[in-house]
Amino acid sequence: MWFTENAWQPMLLFTLLAMISGMVWYRRLQSRYLIVMACCLIIVAATWVVERSVVTAREQVHDSVVGIVTSFQQRDLDRTVSYVSSQAEDLKTLIGTAYNWVEVKDDMRLTAIETELLNQNTRAKSKFRVNATVKALQRDYTGHQPTHWETTWQLEEGDWRMINILQLDPVTGNVITDFQQERSMISKTFRN
Repeated sequence: MWFTENAWQPMLLFTLLAMISGMVWYRRLQSRYLIVMACCLIIVAATWVVERSVVTAREQVHDSVVGIVTSFQQRDLDRTVSYVSSQAEDLKTLIGTAYNWVEVKDDMRLTAIETELLNQNTRAKSKFRVNATVKALQRDYTGHQPTHWETTWQLEEGDWRMINILQLDPVTGNVITDFQQERSMISKTFRN
C-alpha cells in the first residue's frame, strides 16, 4: 500500500528540497549540498516509478467505475456485466434491461468520481456523475441527460465487482431510486 493516495505532494517536497540544496550549494560551494540535491532528485524519480507501479484499492475501484460506464456506453453488454458480482444476478439482468432501453451517445462525460473504502478495504462506495445524450430505444426520444449514481463494490478474487446501484438526484444528491422493486421482480420472475 502506497503511503499517500497522491504521489505529487512528496515529489514536490523533494523537488523543493533539491532546489533549496542547489541554491545553498551555489552560494557555499560545499559538495554536501550537491549530494543532498542529487539524493532528493533520485527520490523524486523513484517516487514517480513507484507511483506508476503501485495501484491502490481506491484506484482499482475508480478503474472499475470507468470500465463499467464505458462498456455500457460502447454497448458491450458482456464486458459491462463482467463488472457485476456473480451474487447479483438480478443486477446483471437489470443492466441488460437498461441496455435494451437506452443508448448512450459518444458525448458521454464521466466526472466527479468519489470513492470511499469500507469494511477493511473489502467493500467500497463510489459516487459519480454521467452526462450524455441518451436515446430511448423503445420511444422516439433523444436528449441530454445529467445523472448521478452511487454504486457499492465488493472485492471478489482480487477484482472489484458491483453489488448495488442507486440513482441519485443530480442536484440534491438524494436517492431517486434504489431499484429494489425492479430487482425483486427480476428475482421472483427467474426464481420460478
